Amino acid sequence: MSTNNPAILMSHDQSGDEQRHESDVKWLDVWQQKLETLPPAPELPITQQLNSSDTQLTRYSQQIDATTWSNLKQRAVQANLPLGEVLLAIYTDILTVWSKNTQFTIN
Repeated sequence: MSTNNPAILMSHDQSGDEQRHESDVKWLDVWQQKLETLPPAPELPITQQLNSSDTQLTRYSQQIDATTWSNLKQRAVQANLPLGEVLLAIYTDILTVWSKNTQFTIN
């Protein structure tokens, strides 16, 4: 039997698409159920109700020195962790300090 037959190739492609679709639908169902049980976003303190017409925001930033940054990157590599995940962990630690609840979801 020749595998160059377009009908056979189409049949194989379609069955693969159907299996992927079924898998995607199942995965979507799992995550939709999980969404219902996830904690809400962090509840950060606000000292006053914000009114968009008279709200003035202040941005704060902090930089670490090159040696500390290099050490952090090196330790992430040694621990086999992507640097983005290390930075996300640091960010969530900061949110935990400021949030009303220690259990929260970020995306």
